[in-house]
Amino acid sequence: MVKSFPLVKVFGIEIRVDLTWAFAFGVILWSLGTYYFPNEYDTMSVLDAWTLALAVTVFLYFSIVAHELGHSLVSKKLGVDVKVITLFIVGGLAHLEQEPDKARNELAIALTGPLVSLGLALLFGVLVLAGEANVGVKLVAFGRWLALANLSLALFNLLPGFPLDGGRALRAVIWSLTGSFERATKVAGFMGQAVAFGLMSWGGLQIFDGHIANGFWVVLIGWFLYRASIQSMANAALKSGLADLTVREIIRSNGHVVPPTMSLEQLLREVALPTGEKWFPVSGGGKIIGVITLEEVQSIDRVRRGSTTVGQTMKMIHELPAISPDEGVYKAFERMVKENLSLLQVAEDGIWLGSVTKERILTTWSVQSSLQPLKGKMQKR
Repeated sequence: MVKSFPLVKVFGIEIRVDLTWAFAFGVILWSLGTYYFPNEYDTMSVLDAWTLALAVTVFLYFSIVAHELGHSLVSKKLGVDVKVITLFIVGGLAHLEQEPDKARNELAIALTGPLVSLGLALLFGVLVLAGEANVGVKLVAFGRWLALANLSLALFNLLPGFPLDGGRALRAVIWSLTGSFERATKVAGFMGQAVAFGLMSWGGLQIFDGHIANGFWVVLIGWFLYRASIQSMANAALKSGLADLTVREIIRSNGHVVPPTMSLEQLLREVALPTGEKWFPVSGGGKIIGVITLEEVQSIDRVRRGSTTVGQTMKMIHELPAISPDEGVYKAFERMVKENLSLLQVAEDGIWLGSVTKERILTTWSVQSSLQPLKGKMQKR
């Protein structure tokens, strides 16, 4: 199922829209056109209220994109590439390809977004200062709502909870003071969870006080922040733990090789059951010609497994998703998650070298984390 789709490219960065964004866009548009502008400006016609609501909603998301572009452009300038920005139900997210390698770089990247939002708040505030007599009531209403929205966006993101910008800034400060990226991430992550619980509690109180719509949104934002905090802590630990490893170092090439003439029933009884393996290279003509997985075998009806061969079910090497042995292990893991893959074939110059599985990567990370702490792997300043 497609969760997001590309919208446009800006400065080489793809802007993608999550499907949840459409719901948020619709709710904001509806609430502005139905309630906010008609109630705040009772002389405004229905057409003007809805036209203004549409313009404000569109520019709100332009503002969010500008906020994320602020992070992204500074990040790229500091050597941390950003290829995608995603808009979703509660805002936007710039996907950094890796964690910054210095605390001061982390701080610069984190603070740029809120600074952009504050700049936009001032820019839209100029329309309010100009006054209705000079620019008209609609432009003043347009500027007032967007100025307050951008100010709120900046202040909210400066809350000291990871992965909000304020949480990233907090992590940078702790990282700089202690020299431990891992400790800084844990502290900022726990702060993120505390902020999330605070938001959800506040939202719950608003709901009980009769402000159901506002309370619902605050609870929703708190819930997303809580989930994002946990996921970001896990991703940060995983990225750091695998930072110096290439796929070549964890290739498994000594799987149990099977012939293409073997039946699937034989494969299950004679190879899969005794070894506990989940994938098997297939050899033909003195070389590896394909790979068959336990999942592919199990997709065949039981009654047909005795008469169906490995060669009829396997995927040929050239049909399988492959990766270079010199690619980073975390990149391989990200690709597996993104494409919903359980393993990738490793090939070099058209020659099959082996396979790498998601399970193998997670095991490697676990061992790496036990052998050497993250402290000292990244620069303090």
